[in-house]
Amino acid sequence: MTRLTIRTAALLGTALLLLACGGKDEGQKVTVSDGEGGSATVRYGGDENGISAPENLPAFAPVYPGAMIQSAVTGDASEAKGMVTFLTEAKQAEVLAFYKEKAAAAGLKVKAEVAMGPGRMLALTREGGANEAMQITTTPGEDGKLMVALVYDGGKAQ
Repeated sequence: MTRLTIRTAALLGTALLLLACGGKDEGQKVTVSDGEGGSATVRYGGDENGISAPENLPAFAPVYPGAMIQSAVTGDASEAKGMVTFLTEAKQAEVLAFYKEKAAAAGLKVKAEVAMGPGRMLALTREGGANEAMQITTTPGEDGKLMVALVYDGGKAQ
C-alpha cells in the first residue's frame, strides 16, 4: 500500500512499543533513532481533549472532524509521513466515506477495502508512480467510540 521503507516501518513499530510503556501526560514525547540518521517521534497523552494533530499531515489526510487524537508518530521533518490514532463517536461508514471523499478530491484511488471482523481497513494511493498514499483502519470500541489509525505518506512536505 504505502511506500514506507522497512526502516520507517521498523521505527514506527519501535516507537509504538515505547508508547505502550509510557504515561499519558500531555506533551509526552519519545524519539527513537534507527542508528542510520533517521528517527521517529511519538507524541501521546493529554487530557480529555487529546493532543494536537501532526504538523506534517497532507491535505488529503486530515484528522476526522471532532476526533480526539490519542497518538501521533512522525519521522523526518522534511517528509509528510507518519501515523495518527484517534477516537471518534462517528459511525464507521461515515469515517470511511469521509476519507474516500478526501482521497478522491486529491486524485487518490481505493486500492483495497477489507473487513476484519467488526473492523475495516481502507487503502488509497495515487496512481502513476507518486508515493502519496494513506491507510485507514477502524475498530469499534466497547464504549461505542470508533478507534481510527491513519497511516499517511504525502511525499516531501511543502
